[in-house]
Amino acid sequence: MEGLTTKETLDKIIELYNSGFNFNAKCDRLSYVLSVSMNYPSLGNFVHKQFAHRIVGNDFADKIEEYGELRHDLFYRDALPVHVESFDSVSQLFEDLVLGVADIQNLCEEAIRIAAKNGDFGYEDLLRDINKGFITKLLKQVMVLQDASMKYDRDNKGYKFEKDFKIYLLDEFKEDL
Repeated sequence: MEGLTTKETLDKIIELYNSGFNFNAKCDRLSYVLSVSMNYPSLGNFVHKQFAHRIVGNDFADKIEEYGELRHDLFYRDALPVHVESFDSVSQLFEDLVLGVADIQNLCEEAIRIAAKNGDFGYEDLLRDINKGFITKLLKQVMVLQDASMKYDRDNKGYKFEKDFKIYLLDEFKEDL
């Protein structure tokens, strides 16, 4: 027996779901780059815990999958692309994160439109909540960090960002610091 969700909606939901795992892999790579290549271990740990872990946890992927189980929808994970990115600056790294979160938000909004069109209103509601409660805040956070790191780069004080990044965190991202 198939689940209760239309195929078109579920296909887009699974694409969105898998984008979270791809973003997780990207954040893992970027946290290693920050910690090892750039010698910013605190910032690397932050990216790992607050971005990589949360995108696959209860804020995003797990939340989507748990709802899908209630609908008897069967989820799968796509193969992940290899992430070998390197960066010349922290601001360049955060620019890459901004683009990644913006892509996820665009996918989420597309999935909302498809769910509404197909009468999959539970998914529409869930995705609106995720978009408003997590994705928009995540996008704001990476944009704030990107803007702040650009100022440090312009002033040739990028090394100070390792300590100072904490003053640029939104309340939702201050956990476990």
